[in-house]
Amino acid sequence: PVIVVGLAKSGTSSVEKFFRCGGVSSISHYYCDVTSTSNSGGIKQHYCGLCMKAAVEAGCAPLASCGGYDVWAQIEALPNKKMVQVMGKAICYFPQREALEAIHAESPNATFVLPIRPTDDWISSVDRWGNLRSFLREACGDLIGGRRGSNADLRRFYEGHSELVRNFVKRHPSHALVQLDVGNGNEGSVLEEAFGIDSHCWGRANE
Repeated sequence: PVIVVGLAKSGTSSVEKFFRCGGVSSISHYYCDVTSTSNSGGIKQHYCGLCMKAAVEAGCAPLASCGGYDVWAQIEALPNKKMVQVMGKAICYFPQREALEAIHAESPNATFVLPIRPTDDWISSVDRWGNLRSFLREACGDLIGGRRGSNADLRRFYEGHSELVRNFVKRHPSHALVQLDVGNGNEGSVLEEAFGIDSHCWGRANE
């Protein structure tokens, strides 16, 4: 599979649209369709990140347990208003940080895509996306370096995450790592070279 291991607001929606344009239909982005455990059975939408969290905690394979997609465009569970309404609390979970070993054990040859953008642009994008900064501060305080959620905290978190992924791939070289510099104008060419999909399928989705 192809797994986007970057963070939200770094071009994950654009990556999803790129693969869909290229004819890939087995794609998840933030939500995964998983078999319901309720009495009604059937299929329901679920946060991919929370599905993976439950799978890892149960000792199960996170990818197979959460839909077995060909492309995973955004896998973290980000706290938001809808999550609070549905679950009664905000939960923060980043499989691309906290479940990398489990993902590697299940799929040691998965291709990782790391979309990154200038850090200050990422912070600005976070601030434009509703109350994302405040939810990150409240639910992900330990990860982002404290509950202040200052620009410095977010900068350390964002840049530290990219380094974490790169170091993981160095330790596990069976994974190909495609780094995508969002905004440099060369994204489509990089993806075309890596996946054979026409570069014209690239286009910025959300700012």
